[in-house]
Order: sequence, then C-alpha cells, then structure tokens
Amino acid sequence: MPPIWFPTGYRLTGADYLELLKTKITKKSGKSSYVFQQDGAPAHTCKALHMKFWPKTMWPPQSPDLNPLDFSFWWHVESQACRVRHSNVEDLKTSVEKKWKAMKRSYIINVCQAFRRRVGPSLRPKVAKFTMICVNVYIIYKIKFNVYDCT
Repeated sequence: MPPIWFPTGYRLTGADYLELLKTKITKKSGKSSYVFQQDGAPAHTCKALHMKFWPKTMWPPQSPDLNPLDFSFWWHVESQACRVRHSNVEDLKTSVEKKWKAMKRSYIINVCQAFRRRVGPSLRPKVAKFTMICVNVYIIYKIKFNVYDCT
C-alpha cells in the first residue's frame, strides 16, 4: 500500500482517521489478523478509535525502535527518493511512491525479522509467544508478494 497523501494544511481528525482505517486500510488486509501501531498524534488517540481497534496503552510511548516504519521503511524510502533534487512536490511524491513500490522482498523480510528481535526482549516477561507485525508491513506483503507472514 503506497503512502496516503493529504493536502497542505490539512489537519487529520480522529473521525477522518477512523474512516480512513475502515475504508482504505482494513479492507486491504482481509480477514487476517494484524496490529496497528500508533504514535500519540491527536488523530491516533481519539476514544472512538481505541474502542474500535486497540487501547491507547498498547504500545510504550516514544518507542520508534518497535516500529518498522520508523526505524527502517521511511528511512529507506527517503534515502532513495531524495538522492535527486525534485522541482516540485508532485515529483517528490512520485519518487517516494516509486521507491516505496520498489522495496525488495528480501529487505522487507529482514526488517520483519529485526522487528521481531526488537519486540521479543521488551515483551518476553509478559508474553510467552509473540508473533505480530505492523499493519503496513503486513499489507505490503499481502498485496505485493501474496504471502502472509515474515518467515
């Protein structure tokens, strides 16, 4: 699933974000299980969202090392897309989308495995067996490679 772009100055509300999740993201994942990983942005912390999807306290605060999008994917896409100067925002968006789609299967697998290593130690005292994956990694896999986990 490529990035979703919003107009300059647009402020995403909790209601808009909930609708986005319902209409664009969860439909792509089918009936398979997944976990969303959110930061503390106001749109991500609204009550309706937590009642429908997950509790606000599910993830430790300030934990980018537990989020593959933060610790790897965005860095990878940005470093690739910004190697050249773009003359306008649309060219930059096109470059970002192209680099996002061009991510190699081996890279995604390596990131998933690194994610599991990062999560394991932090949750081992509470959870005997922990197998989950951030929704964006899952959707990339399902759509791009038609596989269902990172093994």
